[in-house]
Amino acid sequence: EGRQALISYFQAKGFFDVTVDSQFKKLSNGVTILYQITRQQKHKVFDINISGNKQISTDDLSSHLNVEKARWFSHGKFSEQLVRTSAKNLQAVYQSEGFSSVVVVPKVENHGGDIKVAFQVTEGPRDIVSALTIEGADTFPQSKFAPVGLKLAAGQPYSQAHVEADRASIMAHYLQDGYLTSSFRETATIVSKNDPHHINVVYHIDEGPLVYAGDILT
Repeated sequence: EGRQALISYFQAKGFFDVTVDSQFKKLSNGVTILYQITRQQKHKVFDINISGNKQISTDDLSSHLNVEKARWFSHGKFSEQLVRTSAKNLQAVYQSEGFSSVVVVPKVENHGGDIKVAFQVTEGPRDIVSALTIEGADTFPQSKFAPVGLKLAAGQPYSQAHVEADRASIMAHYLQDGYLTSSFRETATIVSKNDPHHINVVYHIDEGPLVYAGDILT
């Protein structure tokens, strides 16, 4: 942890190639820990580029990057870990919008000591809800458990993020109205092997009994 903290500190100062080695020595009267720091050359991030994105704008994607371009009094933010995290963040944004097979490949270029970071996006096809069926909601209508509608709907993108949002909303409304043991599960099946990106979705709701207040004692 100490080694990683030192690396992060110096990288924030522009020493992106810094190396930190640690030596642990046990002595008769205690322990000595020596950190050997080699700062290397100072750099700055002069450009960050996202390409291949057609369905989601660059502005919407850029807010999810952990690497930062150099500005006044700042060399920017860069490390291999930040680049990997940024790529994963971009991939997560696409997956939440129904692009389950998206691939994001980062590339780092060194131009005379200064850094350019590029993210190549291969979006792939979008998963679409072909049909949404709700089963088990026998006594509690959709107008009550989803008063503002559901994230998933026929013709809309399919993603687990939307399913989880629907799950949270549906269960919250059931609990609020006294269905204390209600549960939710979802099944998703592709329409056909020749059309793996159109999905039939079923929301299974087990309402359980409606619980009423008994005596109230003060």
